[in-house]
Amino acid sequence: KNIDELKFALNEALKFDKKIIIEKYIENKRELECAILQKDDDLIISDIGEIVNNSSLYSYDSKYKNSAKTIISNIEKDIKDSIKDYSKKIFDILDCKGLARIDFIYDINTKELYFNEINTIPGFTEISMYPKLIINYGINSKNIISTLLSL
Repeated sequence: KNIDELKFALNEALKFDKKIIIEKYIENKRELECAILQKDDDLIISDIGEIVNNSSLYSYDSKYKNSAKTIISNIEKDIKDSIKDYSKKIFDILDCKGLARIDFIYDINTKELYFNEINTIPGFTEISMYPKLIINYGINSKNIISTLLSL
């Protein structure tokens, strides 16, 4: 949040590696995710999920001790459409196969959308976003696994 915190964080990170990644800080943001499942030669592209986090950092504790929630997002249609389009492009450009969850950050103030990361082996726990999004699309857990095995 300030230069002193940045200096401290850089010094801490440099204790573990000489290479570090620095991301732009976005204060008012929404964390949005899209799931893709390859079924034969088609790509199933889910609706958009959102991480709702009550703490200042999306940490292990906030994720697995249930202070954060994963929901189907109610974000505007044009943003949903952009995320789906970018997700398909990213999946194709990276020559992904099978499945992926593609994560974005949406800056509420500037209305900018940022690609955050791709997870090519997303979680399958009860709280995981990937199965929630594919199940919401209409494919149950058993069929997700069967589809992946058939590939």
